[in-house]
Amino acid sequence: MNYYRRYVGDYLKKTIRLTMAGHGAYGLMLDYYYAEEKPLPLDMDDVYTIAHAANSEDRKVVEKVLSAYFKRREDGFHNQRADEEIAAAKQARVNGRKGGRPITGMETGTQTGMETGHITEQGGEAGGGSVHPPTTNHQPPSFNLQEPTAKPPKVKSAGRGSRLPAAWEPDAEQVKFCRQERPDLLPAATAARFRDYWIAQPGAKGVKLDWSATWRNWVRNEKRGAIPGQSLADRNRAAGEEAQRRFEEEQRERR
Repeated sequence: MNYYRRYVGDYLKKTIRLTMAGHGAYGLMLDYYYAEEKPLPLDMDDVYTIAHAANSEDRKVVEKVLSAYFKRREDGFHNQRADEEIAAAKQARVNGRKGGRPITGMETGTQTGMETGHITEQGGEAGGGSVHPPTTNHQPPSFNLQEPTAKPPKVKSAGRGSRLPAAWEPDAEQVKFCRQERPDLLPAATAARFRDYWIAQPGAKGVKLDWSATWRNWVRNEKRGAIPGQSLADRNRAAGEEAQRRFEEEQRERR
């Protein structure tokens, strides 16, 4: 997941006793949790690295946050809310490949978590909020690059254009094009950026006659792709640079 919701009021209420360092450590730990879609590792040195704990004082902060918001299990340190949101995101992706998804709290306006970076508290557990229509989020991190097992929803054009479905995933042909045209890119990460960008576009700007052609142009114009084995910090930095590049391009188009 490269996106998750965070409701500020819920977060502040549950983390009122955290120091500035505690908020920073907690955010980094949850970022890793959602990005990798798995619990924090049991090796404390790995947890310190994730939270950028550089000295003994930083490590004490990490241990305090870990004790307050995570529970140790055989496979790692779990955050209940994050586990629920990740499971919901995976189910949403499955439903999306089938052409739709059931109505949830998101469609009815029910707020079940927090939105923004990642953190939401509920029932004494801290984690992410309601899942945005599928994101895996959300690469950077780990992605399943196997060919889609089910045919994703097709975008039909009625001659007047259409918006990209919230559950859009590239089909086998589009994945193949990405791999052949730009072997330096990860198809899943590229698709996540493509989907998030176009779903967020307002009005006519988010309407296209041919989404397959739009996808091909997007792939050709991608500045650079994520590199397997790249650290989370480097992936985040690359994503930020790409977002800045697109922003500058939009500004030039408006002039």
